[in-house]
Amino acid sequence: MVARANGLLVPEEEQLEAISKFTGVSSYPRALVMPRDRHDNNKTDITKIKVFPTRDEILSDEADFLPSTDLDSHHFLADQAERHIDTHFRLLRHDTFGELKDVLGGVIHAVENDQNHPRLDFGDFRAYQYLGANISYISFDKRRGLEMQLSFAQPPALRKERPLERRKWWEASKRLSEGVLLSFISVNEVQHLFFTVSERITDTSKAHSLTHKDYQATITAKLASHDQMSVEAATRLSYKKARGVLIEFPGVLPATFTPILENLQDMQRHSRLPFRQWIVPDRISAIQQVKDISIPPPLYARHRGFAFALEPIMSRDKLPVDSISIDPATSANDPTLIDTMEAQTDLDRGQWTTRNWQILSGRPVDEGPDALQIEGGFRTRRGCIGIRKIVHIGGQSQSRLLEDHNLRKVSQAEPKTRSETYLLATQYEALDLDTKRIRGCLGRLHGVRKDEKWRSLQYHLRQNYPHIHAQFRQIDEKGFELVGRHPFDLWLAAGKSSISSQSTDEIKVTASELDHVLQKAKSNVHSLTQQERDRLVRLWTQEAHDHALAELYEKVKETDSNQHQITSIHDEVDRRVLQEAEVIGITTTGLARRISTLKTCKMQGRYMRRGRGGHGGSHDIRPASDD
Repeated sequence: MVARANGLLVPEEEQLEAISKFTGVSSYPRALVMPRDRHDNNKTDITKIKVFPTRDEILSDEADFLPSTDLDSHHFLADQAERHIDTHFRLLRHDTFGELKDVLGGVIHAVENDQNHPRLDFGDFRAYQYLGANISYISFDKRRGLEMQLSFAQPPALRKERPLERRKWWEASKRLSEGVLLSFISVNEVQHLFFTVSERITDTSKAHSLTHKDYQATITAKLASHDQMSVEAATRLSYKKARGVLIEFPGVLPATFTPILENLQDMQRHSRLPFRQWIVPDRISAIQQVKDISIPPPLYARHRGFAFALEPIMSRDKLPVDSISIDPATSANDPTLIDTMEAQTDLDRGQWTTRNWQILSGRPVDEGPDALQIEGGFRTRRGCIGIRKIVHIGGQSQSRLLEDHNLRKVSQAEPKTRSETYLLATQYEALDLDTKRIRGCLGRLHGVRKDEKWRSLQYHLRQNYPHIHAQFRQIDEKGFELVGRHPFDLWLAAGKSSISSQSTDEIKVTASELDHVLQKAKSNVHSLTQQERDRLVRLWTQEAHDHALAELYEKVKETDSNQHQITSIHDEVDRRVLQEAEVIGITTTGLARRISTLKTCKMQGRYMRRGRGGHGGSHDIRPASDD
């Protein structure tokens, strides 16, 4: 942490001067393009880089900084661990978004050049376009969060089909699957937003579905990022009914890479790299030093008197009469021992020298669960037969024996502590309150843009202009109630007669003039001229919209925080379940998503990586974490 802080405190002038002299090592010397704020997402510190590309980044002609994994090449970070994390973050992000940024840059330029009939070219990149798109509706649910309905023109072949045929087509199609990345580009403002599909409905009776209307389809999506700019832009485009182009990237699933990139940022932020001595070891300059390297046994095998039992890996036709074991301190390069073990076990010479026998032979049952990382479905293996405490994280198990071993099901039966129960109740109560406020903000945003009436502006006037608000009361000082139209609506109608034909651009007003009108209105709002009334209502409408939008963003942030607290409590329950497990099966995606929970578990057993189809070989086995 101290090293990272010192590195970031280097004067910018010195850093840039050093950076500009760096050249990459390749077959032909070339200048290495270093990050230097060439656009709003071109940062030296990866913790400040937004995972999803910004509009400036997409339209920038500057090349991405792609550091080499070769430690002999130049890099602006001197610390090897920080350099390692920085390099892999930038390379993974480029692999994910490199081509996609080129495609989107071309689309945005095409829309800018021809807003009515843009010619979109995706090249060889797999993408689908949907024209006539707009953000038709915004909703909020305390469990699902902020969601938006994106409507677009039905594919031409489906517009004249019957609803049942449209439903069959969409159900058979893999388009717009849940979790897929979407890009919405508005035509008029050329605004760009990233979304992910959150719900895909094909029921013809549902209004927000792909099949309800002949000429229009609707999908439910979430913003890929809840930053203020994205939330405000999406809300503004929705209430303006801004038209645009919706682009689907079926091969891009944010859930598979976003947690990994965010975890790399978190590791860099806290200057933490597990297995640092093995991943980025100190450079060895002499052959003798190579010979002197000794990889210690796993932590659980360092207790006095411990010995590895080798029966599990002995050849079935060569099982000894007596038990056979080996001391953890035994040299892996003993030729006599290697010859003996190669003849009696299923391990070859290379596997023996890399100490795979330490993993296969097992460890004491009280040293924490075995952790298995699996690509593909989790299958019951010979090593799991007879073990009952098996927990599966992520993906879908292909074994019926493990249907009830999913972490979610097991955790539901785990009792919560009193403090956890209290904290959950408190967070859910706060979430309910914020949900009501967010829906109120959405209602005010919709109303203030739809019409300029009392019901749309009364909240804003009551909160910000109480003296003016009091002048529009329906009950006079004697207690009599005015019937018919509201006093504000009558007052507003009187101010519309002479200027209703004027546009907003034709009415120019300075800040001092508005201040004068406001002071006059506080004394007697009914004394305003028709033009002054119109100016004041325009001001209130814009202010009400801006205030509601700002409050919406703040409340969405609060609900995100509440959801994070709720997730943390459930993660603690999950941690207790995982700690008691004997075997933990986890997919690569599940590992990325649940890394914060797994980091708190003491897993000192096995780490297995299975290849495609869930079939693992001896070459797939790696040692587990000792941290």
